[in-house]
Amino acid sequence: MFSLSGCGETAAESETRTVYAMDTVMNLTVYGEKAASALENAEKELHTLDGAVLSRTAEGSELSALNAANGEAVSYAADDPLPKLIETALTISEATDGAFDPTLAPVLDAWGFTKDLRRVPSSDELAALLARTGRDKIALEKTADGYLVTLSGGAQLDLGGIAKGYAADLLRAQLEKEGVTSATLDLGGDVFVMGKKSDGSDWRIAVKDPGDTESYLGIVSASDAFIVTSGVYERYFEENGVRYHHILDPKTGCPAESGLVSVTVLCKNGAWADALSTACFVLGTDKALALRDGLAAQGRLLSSFSSPMTGTCSIPAALPPPLHQTRKAGTPMNRSPKLKPTLWDALVVLAVLALAGLLAARPFLAAKIGGRADGQHQCRRRDR
Repeated sequence: MFSLSGCGETAAESETRTVYAMDTVMNLTVYGEKAASALENAEKELHTLDGAVLSRTAEGSELSALNAANGEAVSYAADDPLPKLIETALTISEATDGAFDPTLAPVLDAWGFTKDLRRVPSSDELAALLARTGRDKIALEKTADGYLVTLSGGAQLDLGGIAKGYAADLLRAQLEKEGVTSATLDLGGDVFVMGKKSDGSDWRIAVKDPGDTESYLGIVSASDAFIVTSGVYERYFEENGVRYHHILDPKTGCPAESGLVSVTVLCKNGAWADALSTACFVLGTDKALALRDGLAAQGRLLSSFSSPMTGTCSIPAALPPPLHQTRKAGTPMNRSPKLKPTLWDALVVLAVLALAGLLAARPFLAAKIGGRADGQHQCRRRDR
């Protein structure tokens, strides 16, 4: 949950377009003389990606055709975006030990999160569906002409957890080719800020408080960065007094019970930011921070600090120390902590917002399968 604040731009210096794609409302703003043509091309790119490539449901889309291939290998050209995205998804799935899993399509369908029919599937149904998931069921082979992709064991792909970030990556590259140097792209909560504002300052992005969406947790000052949040407070349904959210744990097939209600990732790559926000939510605080440390050891992250309010954040080395803020859960915040990422040597900058207690008045799910004799899935109520 983000909003751009204090932009300091005038309407005459920019053009904005609202686009509906990938089942969400997107707001694109481009600055400079080439704004109109750049926005036109960006909208076309989004609709092409959505309808012709990444949609699971659009007839004739590449992803739909792959899912319907019944285990047969499907070939793609070297410049096709779908196999490249699948390759990235596999890399992130491996890096997160499966916490991000692009094969959860049948499980998401069972819960009704990809449809308008929300329901709680039985434990037997989930067990059968989970047998069809896992990155080992995706075979991606590079050939002389491009790629071959094969799905085995009844696997089906859903790339919703990475698609918007990848789309932002492609839009960024397109804008750069067109000579655009300043833009803000809000792809339904996946935010990319390009360059700087006209006064030379960084963009300011407010990260909203999931316990009180009228306020915010902090301000991120950034340029050329992707900022993505995953949380349990927007997409959910209630049944028998229990609230079930849409972020599923690939190991259980149930809504993840990690002790978090929100995770925010800052990154120089949109696809990584998108997928890591989901993975870190599933992993929970300790494992998410271990993932951060592992990425740091690989040279993807450079250093980190810890804040009592927001959990733990990772930022590039050689930056001035951030303003720390201590706050008890549920109490108002007088000032916002600021992160000012000006040296983007790192691929990923990860902020885990461990907000246990913020939703004390709102019971959220438990994501465990109970042992009921009738075979029904049992989620135990847990009050935060």
